[in-house]
Amino acid sequence: MFFAPKKDKKDLDEDEIAFQQRKKQEEAALKAARDKAAKGGAPGGGIKKSGKK
Repeated sequence: MFFAPKKDKKDLDEDEIAFQQRKKQEEAALKAARDKAAKGGAPGGGIKKSGKK
């Protein structure tokens, strides 16, 4: 078995740095959306039943 050698943080190229930044931003956005959903979300209250039968 051959494993690729570990890269030091100094060896990261621009694409890898950009990917890591984008990943962090997506995680932050997901966390914010999760927090918003947990505290009630939109002021409209979501889907409402019409009351018709």
